[in-house]
Amino acid sequence: MDIIDTTLGRGRKGREAFQDEEIDARFQELRASLGEGLREMRLKTGMKQADLAARLERSAAAVSFMESAKPGVSIELQLKALFLLGASLQDLARMIQGGKGGGKNKKM
Repeated sequence: MDIIDTTLGRGRKGREAFQDEEIDARFQELRASLGEGLREMRLKTGMKQADLAARLERSAAAVSFMESAKPGVSIELQLKALFLLGASLQDLARMIQGGKGGGKNKKM
């Protein structure tokens, strides 16, 4: 595996290093698992998308995008939203281990 040089002007540059279909597919699968888990936790707490959006200082559309795992959604923001809803590291691990449809067959 190549080491990615993140400094400008040396070796492979930023986005070029990440143009890999397998890596993109893995990120999309991760986003989908986290998004489904986010939706389930939000509903379980009785919180509306607008309520979560206000707490995250984002729009309700941004929360919708996180839950539906739109390409380009920040995984970091998904994680922050999950932690805000009370997710534990074990909850996150269950979501991730579930892969696509990661919200199924888990207890939070």
